[in-house]
Amino acid sequence: MIQKSIQLICDICRESPAYAVETVDGRKMYLCQEHVNEYRQTYERSTIGERFKNKRFVNFIDNEETLKGYGYNRSQARSIKKMKDIGLRFVEWIDRGEFPFLLLYGSTGSGKTHLEAAIYHELVKRGVLTVYVEGDKLIHRMREMYNYNDSVEEALLEYTAPNGVVIIDDLTNIPDTATVKRGIYTIINNQYVTRSGLILSSNEEDIGYLIGEAAYDRFRIKPGAIYHANWPSFRLRSGGEQ
Repeated sequence: MIQKSIQLICDICRESPAYAVETVDGRKMYLCQEHVNEYRQTYERSTIGERFKNKRFVNFIDNEETLKGYGYNRSQARSIKKMKDIGLRFVEWIDRGEFPFLLLYGSTGSGKTHLEAAIYHELVKRGVLTVYVEGDKLIHRMREMYNYNDSVEEALLEYTAPNGVVIIDDLTNIPDTATVKRGIYTIINNQYVTRSGLILSSNEEDIGYLIGEAAYDRFRIKPGAIYHANWPSFRLRSGGEQ
């Protein structure tokens, strides 16, 4: 994860502010924005994952005729295209200096992670501070922090991106405990109060209950969107393309 802090000084040029960067071998470096961008290629592999390195807008299938060939009806094909359009609009909002919230929930294999990866690559290309974390790893990390760390609220700051975007992919199976829900809310609310961006995806239909009403309410603020992906798995129909 990358965390902005005015107390940090770049290990390379000694300029501040710097960012704490977790390297692929588990070390921590402190880099200014310029050197963070130079490190992106390595950092990207450790965050977005090899499987999603090539997931871009250009290869997100949204052509109606092509989708009909995979067995989708016209309404479903148009819904898939609309989700892609929302992703493109998210990047446009960032280009205008706005940092929206985007919630994608619904069917497994519907292209939500592909869309998140496409957005991630566009933001990194623009030099936007972007933190990507898989939902199950986040839950595991929070459990560790609540078991061993007395300063949980401070520790959760490693999953925030002031003036940037946090992407939480595939948040499911959250234990129905106040402490974990409070951790999720802390991350979401930190992005909200700093007027920064956030994308969250989940396969759960009742996402409002999963993250809690207070957290869910943050996604209702404009600009931003809540989108329900309610079509059958593209992954199964295409052999894993999307």
